[in-house]
Amino acid sequence: MIAVDPDVDPQLPPPARVIAIVGLFALIGPPVGLITFVTGQMLRTSNLTNLTLGGLWQIILAIASVLPYAYFLGIVPATAAGVLVGICKQATGRAPWWIALTVGIVVGLAFLWFIERRPPSSQAPPETPQLGFRLVIILVNVVPTMLCSWIVRNWYVQRTHQ
Repeated sequence: MIAVDPDVDPQLPPPARVIAIVGLFALIGPPVGLITFVTGQMLRTSNLTNLTLGGLWQIILAIASVLPYAYFLGIVPATAAGVLVGICKQATGRAPWWIALTVGIVVGLAFLWFIERRPPSSQAPPETPQLGFRLVIILVNVVPTMLCSWIVRNWYVQRTHQ
């Protein structure tokens, strides 16, 4: 038996709810993943110790300039996470934080597997990514999934006006 979520907007039919959730993940997930990636790589390589205001502006401009590539690389994992969370929300009426965490980890591991299994682009032997890079890639999927799931959980909550 499928539970009905009393907080879900009754105007949207069930498939439209899942599509709306997937759209949210596809729209917000890649930029948040990009910011997570840049931050994670900076923390991993310890480049934050000499960060100046000029350097911060360079980082912001770099993020803005590669934003389209974030969608190119992140749309599939974001959509996959959105589909899984949307189906869970539709089937159970809820999308608790632990589901979002699990989905983010699973999608992150799948993305990491894809990265590590891709054919090399040159004649150089393929490198095995370091543990720190692997953790950053998983976080790149977990952080946006958690954020988007939080938005979904609070999306249709009816506010009482006092």
